[in-house]
Amino acid sequence: MNYVRRTVAVTFCIAALGLPTLLNAKNYPAAKALAADLKPLGLTPKADPGGLARVSAQIGKILEHMEKSQATGGPGAESLIKTAYDMFRTEMGPVHRTAAAGALADMWRKATMLGAFDENQKYTGKITIGLDAGQQLIFEYIVPPSVAPAFSRDVANVRLVSTSKKRDDSAPLSAREQAYQGTLKNIEREIDGNKALAKIEDGGPRNSVGQTKEEEMQLWKDEMAKAGPEVQELPDLRVTCRMLASPSNRSGDKWKIGAEVTNLSHHPTEVEIEVAIIGTTDKYRIDYLMGEQKMKLQLRSGQVTDVEFLSALKEGDYNNRTADFEKLEKKKERPRNRTHYRGTIIRIHHPKGIAGMAATDPSLLALFDKEADPSLKDLPKLYADPKTWPALRTDTSSSSSKSTTPK
Repeated sequence: MNYVRRTVAVTFCIAALGLPTLLNAKNYPAAKALAADLKPLGLTPKADPGGLARVSAQIGKILEHMEKSQATGGPGAESLIKTAYDMFRTEMGPVHRTAAAGALADMWRKATMLGAFDENQKYTGKITIGLDAGQQLIFEYIVPPSVAPAFSRDVANVRLVSTSKKRDDSAPLSAREQAYQGTLKNIEREIDGNKALAKIEDGGPRNSVGQTKEEEMQLWKDEMAKAGPEVQELPDLRVTCRMLASPSNRSGDKWKIGAEVTNLSHHPTEVEIEVAIIGTTDKYRIDYLMGEQKMKLQLRSGQVTDVEFLSALKEGDYNNRTADFEKLEKKKERPRNRTHYRGTIIRIHHPKGIAGMAATDPSLLALFDKEADPSLKDLPKLYADPKTWPALRTDTSSSSSKSTTPK
Protein backbone atom coordinates (compact mmCIF):
# COMPACT_ATOMS: atom_id res chain seq x y z
CA MET A 1 0.00 0.00 0.00
CA ASN A 2 2.84 2.39 0.85
CA TYR A 3 4.46 1.53 -2.48
CA VAL A 4 1.27 2.46 -4.36
CA ARG A 5 0.94 5.79 -2.57
CA ARG A 6 4.53 6.74 -3.34
CA THR A 7 4.23 5.79 -7.00
CA VAL A 8 1.14 7.97 -7.39
CA ALA A 9 2.91 10.88 -5.71
CA VAL A 10 5.90 10.64 -8.04
CA THR A 11 3.62 10.34 -11.08
CA PHE A 12 1.63 13.36 -9.98
CA CYS A 13 4.78 15.47 -9.54
CA ILE A 14 6.02 14.51 -12.98
CA ALA A 15 2.65 15.36 -14.53
CA ALA A 16 2.50 18.68 -12.72
CA LEU A 17 6.04 19.66 -13.69
CA GLY A 18 6.09 18.18 -17.18
CA LEU A 19 4.50 21.05 -19.10
CA PRO A 20 6.85 23.83 -17.91
CA THR A 21 9.81 21.53 -18.50
CA LEU A 22 8.74 20.92 -22.08
CA LEU A 23 8.13 24.61 -22.67
CA ASN A 24 11.57 25.51 -21.33
CA ALA A 25 13.17 22.86 -23.51
CA LYS A 26 11.41 24.37 -26.53
CA ASN A 27 12.35 27.97 -25.71
CA TYR A 28 15.93 27.26 -24.68
CA PRO A 29 17.84 27.08 -28.02
CA ALA A 30 16.12 30.09 -29.60
CA ALA A 31 16.47 32.15 -26.41
CA LYS A 32 20.14 31.25 -26.15
CA ALA A 33 20.71 32.33 -29.75
CA LEU A 34 19.01 35.68 -29.06
CA ALA A 35 20.79 36.38 -25.75
CA ALA A 36 24.04 37.70 -27.26
CA ASP A 37 22.14 40.56 -28.94
CA LEU A 38 20.52 41.52 -25.63
CA LYS A 39 23.74 42.54 -23.91
CA PRO A 40 23.22 46.09 -22.58
CA LEU A 41 25.34 48.82 -24.18
CA GLY A 42 25.71 50.33 -20.71
CA LEU A 43 24.59 53.49 -18.95
CA THR A 44 26.57 56.66 -19.63
CA PRO A 45 27.63 59.53 -17.30
CA LYS A 46 26.30 61.94 -19.92
CA ALA A 47 24.24 61.45 -23.07
CA ASP A 48 26.00 59.64 -25.91
CA PRO A 49 25.44 61.65 -29.15
CA GLY A 50 25.53 58.43 -31.18
CA GLY A 51 23.64 56.40 -28.62
CA LEU A 52 20.30 56.26 -30.45
CA ALA A 53 21.91 55.00 -33.67
CA ARG A 54 23.79 52.28 -31.78
CA VAL A 55 20.82 51.04 -29.79
CA SER A 56 18.55 51.24 -32.89
CA ALA A 57 20.86 48.84 -34.75
CA GLN A 58 20.79 46.51 -31.76
CA ILE A 59 16.99 46.60 -31.54
CA GLY A 60 16.60 45.90 -35.28
CA LYS A 61 18.49 42.60 -34.86
CA ILE A 62 16.44 41.67 -31.80
CA LEU A 63 13.12 42.36 -33.55
CA GLU A 64 14.17 40.10 -36.43
CA HIS A 65 14.92 37.27 -33.98
CA MET A 66 11.48 37.74 -32.43
CA GLU A 67 9.63 37.90 -35.75
CA LYS A 68 11.43 34.85 -37.17
CA SER A 69 10.62 32.76 -34.10
CA GLN A 70 6.97 33.86 -34.17
CA ALA A 71 6.55 33.28 -37.92
CA THR A 72 8.33 29.93 -38.19
CA GLY A 73 6.57 28.06 -35.38
CA GLY A 74 9.18 28.64 -32.70
CA PRO A 75 8.45 30.15 -29.28
CA GLY A 76 6.15 33.15 -29.38
CA ALA A 77 8.03 36.43 -29.75
CA GLU A 78 7.10 37.79 -26.32
CA SER A 79 7.75 34.48 -24.57
CA LEU A 80 11.10 34.25 -26.35
CA ILE A 81 12.30 37.68 -25.25
CA LYS A 82 11.31 37.08 -21.61
CA THR A 83 12.99 33.66 -21.53
CA ALA A 84 16.17 35.02 -23.13
CA TYR A 85 16.47 37.78 -20.54
CA ASP A 86 15.55 35.65 -17.51
CA MET A 87 17.72 32.68 -18.43
CA PHE A 88 20.75 34.21 -20.13
CA ARG A 89 21.09 37.85 -19.09
CA THR A 90 21.06 37.33 -15.34
CA GLU A 91 23.78 39.96 -14.85
CA MET A 92 20.92 42.45 -15.35
CA GLY A 93 18.64 43.07 -12.39
CA PRO A 94 14.94 42.08 -12.56
CA VAL A 95 13.71 45.69 -12.95
CA HIS A 96 16.04 46.27 -15.90
CA ARG A 97 15.17 42.92 -17.55
CA THR A 98 11.44 43.52 -17.18
CA ALA A 99 11.60 47.06 -18.59
CA ALA A 100 13.79 46.03 -21.54
CA ALA A 101 11.60 43.02 -22.37
CA GLY A 102 8.47 45.17 -22.14
CA ALA A 103 9.89 47.86 -24.44
CA LEU A 104 10.95 45.27 -27.03
CA ALA A 105 7.57 43.52 -26.89
CA ASP A 106 5.83 46.85 -27.50
CA MET A 107 8.09 47.63 -30.47
CA TRP A 108 7.63 44.17 -31.98
CA ARG A 109 3.83 44.38 -31.67
CA LYS A 110 3.79 47.78 -33.40
CA ALA A 111 6.15 46.65 -36.19
CA THR A 112 4.05 43.52 -36.79
CA MET A 113 0.73 45.36 -36.72
CA LEU A 114 1.99 47.92 -39.27
CA GLY A 115 3.65 45.35 -41.56
CA ALA A 116 7.24 46.50 -41.05
CA PHE A 117 8.77 43.05 -41.71
CA ASP A 118 9.30 41.50 -45.15
CA GLU A 119 8.55 37.92 -46.18
CA ASN A 120 11.95 36.82 -44.83
CA GLN A 121 11.26 38.31 -41.38
CA LYS A 122 13.72 41.16 -41.98
CA TYR A 123 12.85 44.45 -40.31
CA THR A 124 12.33 47.13 -43.00
CA GLY A 125 10.90 49.89 -40.84
CA LYS A 126 8.41 50.72 -43.60
CA ILE A 127 4.70 50.83 -42.74
CA THR A 128 2.70 48.73 -45.24
CA ILE A 129 -0.62 48.40 -43.39
CA GLY A 130 -3.14 51.05 -42.32
CA LEU A 131 -3.61 54.78 -42.79
CA ASP A 132 0.12 55.53 -42.40
CA ALA A 133 1.17 53.08 -45.15
CA GLY A 134 4.27 54.37 -46.88
CA GLN A 135 5.60 56.19 -43.84
CA GLN A 136 8.76 55.09 -42.06
CA LEU A 137 8.87 53.86 -38.48
CA ILE A 138 11.64 55.43 -36.41
CA PHE A 139 13.19 54.74 -33.00
CA GLU A 140 13.00 57.50 -30.42
CA TYR A 141 13.66 57.84 -26.70
CA ILE A 142 10.78 57.30 -24.30
CA VAL A 143 12.39 59.79 -21.90
CA PRO A 144 14.72 62.20 -23.77
CA PRO A 145 18.41 62.28 -22.86
CA SER A 146 18.06 65.86 -21.62
CA VAL A 147 16.07 64.34 -18.73
CA ALA A 148 17.63 60.84 -18.53
CA PRO A 149 21.16 61.17 -19.98
CA ALA A 150 22.33 57.84 -18.54
CA PHE A 151 19.86 55.94 -20.77
CA SER A 152 20.94 57.38 -24.13
CA ARG A 153 21.80 53.90 -25.48
CA ASP A 154 19.65 51.54 -23.46
CA VAL A 155 16.95 49.34 -25.00
CA ALA A 156 14.60 49.99 -22.09
CA ASN A 157 14.37 53.70 -23.02
CA VAL A 158 13.42 53.32 -26.69
CA ARG A 159 10.09 53.09 -28.52
CA LEU A 160 8.94 52.81 -32.14
CA VAL A 161 6.81 55.58 -33.72
CA SER A 162 5.81 56.66 -37.20
CA THR A 163 7.56 59.73 -38.60
CA SER A 164 4.40 61.82 -38.25
CA LYS A 165 4.11 60.99 -34.55
CA LYS A 166 7.69 61.77 -33.58
CA ARG A 167 7.92 63.79 -30.38
CA ASP A 168 8.66 67.49 -30.75
CA ASP A 169 11.90 68.27 -28.94
CA SER A 170 10.23 71.13 -27.07
CA ALA A 171 7.19 69.08 -25.99
CA PRO A 172 6.82 68.49 -22.22
CA LEU A 173 6.79 64.90 -20.89
CA SER A 174 3.39 63.24 -20.80
CA ALA A 175 2.09 61.77 -17.53
CA ARG A 176 3.03 58.29 -18.79
CA GLU A 177 6.56 59.41 -19.68
CA GLN A 178 6.97 61.03 -16.28
CA ALA A 179 5.94 57.77 -14.63
CA TYR A 180 8.41 55.87 -16.80
CA GLN A 181 11.15 58.21 -15.66
CA GLY A 182 10.65 56.65 -12.22
CA THR A 183 11.26 53.19 -13.73
CA LEU A 184 14.53 54.39 -15.23
CA LYS A 185 15.62 55.75 -11.85
CA ASN A 186 14.84 52.36 -10.30
CA ILE A 187 16.97 50.66 -12.96
CA GLU A 188 19.84 53.06 -12.22
CA ARG A 189 19.59 52.31 -8.48
CA GLU A 190 19.49 48.59 -9.24
CA ILE A 191 22.65 48.81 -11.38
CA ASP A 192 24.43 50.86 -8.70
CA GLY A 193 23.40 48.28 -6.10
CA ASN A 194 24.74 45.41 -8.21
CA LYS A 195 28.07 47.25 -8.59
CA ALA A 196 28.29 47.73 -4.83
CA LEU A 197 27.50 44.05 -4.28
CA ALA A 198 30.20 43.06 -6.78
CA LYS A 199 32.75 45.09 -4.79
CA ILE A 200 31.74 43.25 -1.63
CA GLU A 201 32.02 39.89 -3.38
CA ASP A 202 35.48 40.82 -4.64
CA GLY A 203 36.50 41.10 -1.00
CA GLY A 204 35.38 37.52 -0.34
CA PRO A 205 32.07 35.82 0.46
CA ARG A 206 29.93 37.37 3.17
CA ASN A 207 26.91 36.28 5.16
CA SER A 208 23.46 37.88 5.05
CA VAL A 209 24.56 40.75 7.34
CA GLY A 210 27.74 41.52 5.37
CA GLN A 211 30.30 39.72 7.56
CA THR A 212 33.22 37.81 6.09
CA LYS A 213 33.84 34.25 7.21
CA GLU A 214 36.75 35.46 9.34
CA GLU A 215 34.66 38.16 11.03
CA GLU A 216 31.86 35.71 11.72
CA MET A 217 34.30 33.20 13.20
CA GLN A 218 35.86 35.81 15.47
CA LEU A 219 32.44 36.81 16.84
CA TRP A 220 31.72 33.13 17.58
CA LYS A 221 35.07 32.69 19.34
CA ASP A 222 34.47 35.80 21.46
CA GLU A 223 31.03 34.56 22.45
CA MET A 224 32.38 31.08 23.25
CA ALA A 225 35.04 32.58 25.53
CA LYS A 226 32.40 34.53 27.48
CA ALA A 227 29.82 31.74 27.72
CA GLY A 228 31.59 29.44 30.18
CA PRO A 229 30.81 25.75 30.79
CA GLU A 230 27.26 25.88 29.42
CA VAL A 231 28.67 25.76 25.88
CA GLN A 232 29.17 22.03 26.49
CA GLU A 233 25.41 21.48 26.86
CA LEU A 234 23.19 20.05 24.10
CA PRO A 235 21.94 23.09 22.17
CA ASP A 236 18.32 23.80 21.28
CA LEU A 237 18.31 23.99 17.48
CA ARG A 238 15.56 24.42 14.91
CA VAL A 239 16.28 22.84 11.52
CA THR A 240 14.39 23.06 8.23
CA CYS A 241 15.36 21.95 4.74
CA ARG A 242 13.97 22.22 1.24
CA MET A 243 14.96 21.64 -2.37
CA LEU A 244 16.24 24.91 -3.84
CA ALA A 245 16.67 23.77 -7.45
CA SER A 246 16.16 20.72 -9.59
CA PRO A 247 18.79 19.92 -12.25
CA SER A 248 19.22 22.77 -14.74
CA ASN A 249 21.91 24.76 -16.49
CA ARG A 250 22.15 27.10 -13.49
CA SER A 251 22.61 24.30 -10.94
CA GLY A 252 25.15 22.40 -13.03
CA ASP A 253 22.54 19.69 -13.73
CA LYS A 254 22.51 18.79 -10.04
CA TRP A 255 19.91 18.95 -7.26
CA LYS A 256 20.49 21.84 -4.87
CA ILE A 257 19.29 21.51 -1.28
CA GLY A 258 19.05 24.29 1.28
CA ALA A 259 18.95 24.01 5.08
CA GLU A 260 18.29 26.66 7.71
CA VAL A 261 19.67 26.09 11.21
CA THR A 262 18.65 28.38 14.10
CA ASN A 263 20.35 28.28 17.47
CA LEU A 264 17.57 28.90 19.99
CA SER A 265 19.93 28.41 22.96
CA HIS A 266 21.27 31.20 25.17
CA HIS A 267 24.80 30.02 24.46
CA PRO A 268 26.94 29.46 21.37
CA THR A 269 27.70 25.98 20.13
CA GLU A 270 29.60 23.91 17.60
CA VAL A 271 27.82 21.04 15.85
CA GLU A 272 28.20 18.80 12.81
CA ILE A 273 25.47 18.71 10.18
CA GLU A 274 24.97 15.43 8.30
CA VAL A 275 23.09 15.48 5.00
CA ALA A 276 21.89 12.49 2.97
CA ILE A 277 20.26 13.00 -0.44
CA ILE A 278 17.98 10.11 -1.40
CA GLY A 279 16.90 8.93 -4.83
CA THR A 280 14.65 6.09 -5.97
CA THR A 281 15.40 3.79 -8.90
CA ASP A 282 12.97 3.73 -11.80
CA LYS A 283 12.26 0.02 -12.22
CA TYR A 284 12.32 -1.60 -8.77
CA ARG A 285 11.70 1.58 -6.72
CA ILE A 286 14.79 0.99 -4.57
CA ASP A 287 15.90 3.91 -2.42
CA TYR A 288 19.58 4.79 -2.81
CA LEU A 289 22.04 7.48 -1.76
CA MET A 290 22.64 10.26 -4.29
CA GLY A 291 25.19 11.80 -1.98
CA GLU A 292 26.24 12.33 1.64
CA GLN A 293 27.94 15.35 3.18
CA LYS A 294 29.06 16.48 6.62
CA MET A 295 30.23 19.88 7.75
CA LYS A 296 30.95 21.74 10.99
CA LEU A 297 28.76 24.66 12.03
CA GLN A 298 29.68 27.32 14.56
CA LEU A 299 26.55 29.07 15.83
CA ARG A 300 26.22 32.04 18.13
CA SER A 301 23.22 32.38 20.41
CA GLY A 302 20.18 33.25 18.29
CA GLN A 303 22.10 32.93 15.02
CA VAL A 304 20.32 31.73 11.88
CA THR A 305 22.57 30.06 9.30
CA ASP A 306 21.72 29.02 5.74
CA VAL A 307 23.72 26.23 4.14
CA GLU A 308 23.46 24.69 0.69
CA PHE A 309 24.32 21.24 -0.64
CA LEU A 310 24.49 19.74 -4.13
CA SER A 311 23.93 16.15 -5.19
CA ALA A 312 27.24 14.37 -5.77
CA LEU A 313 26.59 13.71 -9.46
CA LYS A 314 24.66 15.17 -12.38
CA GLU A 315 21.22 13.92 -13.38
CA GLY A 316 22.55 12.02 -16.40
CA ASP A 317 25.13 10.23 -14.25
CA TYR A 318 22.38 8.89 -11.99
CA ASN A 319 20.44 7.71 -15.05
CA ASN A 320 23.44 5.62 -16.08
CA ARG A 321 24.27 4.36 -12.60
CA THR A 322 20.74 3.31 -11.66
CA ALA A 323 20.49 1.49 -15.01
CA ASP A 324 23.76 -0.32 -14.25
CA PHE A 325 22.64 -1.13 -10.71
CA GLU A 326 19.30 -2.57 -11.82
CA LYS A 327 20.96 -4.30 -14.78
CA LEU A 328 18.48 -2.81 -17.23
CA GLU A 329 18.25 -4.28 -20.72
CA LYS A 330 20.29 -2.06 -23.04
CA LYS A 331 17.90 -1.46 -25.95
CA LYS A 332 14.46 -1.58 -24.33
CA GLU A 333 14.81 -0.53 -20.67
CA ARG A 334 17.80 1.82 -20.47
CA PRO A 335 16.43 4.49 -22.87
CA ARG A 336 13.28 4.79 -20.72
CA ASN A 337 15.13 4.91 -17.39
CA ARG A 338 14.63 8.09 -15.36
CA THR A 339 16.21 9.55 -12.23
CA HIS A 340 13.84 10.21 -9.32
CA TYR A 341 14.85 12.46 -6.44
CA ARG A 342 12.96 11.30 -3.36
CA GLY A 343 14.13 13.73 -0.71
CA THR A 344 16.84 14.89 1.69
CA ILE A 345 17.35 14.12 5.37
CA ILE A 346 19.44 16.12 7.80
CA ARG A 347 20.75 15.22 11.24
CA ILE A 348 22.78 17.50 13.52
CA HIS A 349 25.30 15.91 15.86
CA HIS A 350 26.65 17.28 19.14
CA PRO A 351 28.91 15.51 21.65
CA LYS A 352 25.91 15.27 24.01
CA GLY A 353 23.56 13.76 21.40
CA ILE A 354 21.38 14.59 18.39
CA ALA A 355 20.62 18.31 18.36
CA GLY A 356 18.09 18.29 15.53
CA MET A 357 16.69 16.51 12.47
CA ALA A 358 14.77 17.56 9.39
CA ALA A 359 13.63 16.16 6.04
CA THR A 360 11.98 17.30 2.84
CA ASP A 361 9.88 14.11 3.20
CA PRO A 362 9.28 13.34 6.91
CA SER A 363 8.81 9.62 6.22
CA LEU A 364 12.50 9.44 5.31
CA LEU A 365 13.52 10.24 8.89
CA ALA A 366 12.89 6.56 9.68
CA LEU A 367 16.13 5.80 7.82
CA PHE A 368 18.05 7.25 10.78
CA ASP A 369 16.69 4.41 12.94
CA LYS A 370 19.43 1.77 13.12
CA GLU A 371 16.81 -0.96 13.53
CA ALA A 372 14.84 0.08 10.44
CA ASP A 373 14.86 -2.15 7.36
CA PRO A 374 16.40 -0.60 5.38
CA SER A 375 18.26 1.96 7.46
CA LEU A 376 20.50 4.67 6.07
CA LYS A 377 23.57 2.42 6.24
CA ASP A 378 21.79 -0.21 4.11
CA LEU A 379 21.08 2.06 1.13
CA PRO A 380 23.31 1.49 -1.89
CA LYS A 381 25.70 4.40 -2.45
CA LEU A 382 25.25 4.81 -6.18
CA TYR A 383 27.32 8.01 -6.18
CA ALA A 384 30.35 5.98 -5.05
CA ASP A 385 32.62 3.52 -6.88
CA PRO A 386 30.43 0.82 -8.50
CA LYS A 387 32.75 -1.81 -7.00
CA THR A 388 31.32 -0.92 -3.59
CA TRP A 389 27.68 -1.40 -4.59
CA PRO A 390 25.78 -4.26 -2.94
CA ALA A 391 24.25 -7.01 -5.04
CA LEU A 392 20.79 -6.14 -6.38
CA ARG A 393 18.13 -7.89 -4.27
CA THR A 394 14.44 -7.40 -4.96
CA ASP A 395 12.92 -10.45 -3.28
CA THR A 396 11.00 -9.30 -0.17
CA SER A 397 9.01 -12.48 0.33
CA SER A 398 11.17 -13.70 3.21
CA SER A 399 11.06 -11.64 6.40
CA SER A 400 14.44 -13.03 7.46
CA SER A 401 16.07 -11.85 4.26
CA LYS A 402 17.45 -8.29 4.28
CA SER A 403 16.69 -6.33 1.11
CA THR A 404 17.48 -2.90 -0.28
CA THR A 405 13.94 -2.66 -1.63
CA PRO A 406 11.85 -0.12 0.38
CA LYS A 407 9.03 -1.57 2.45
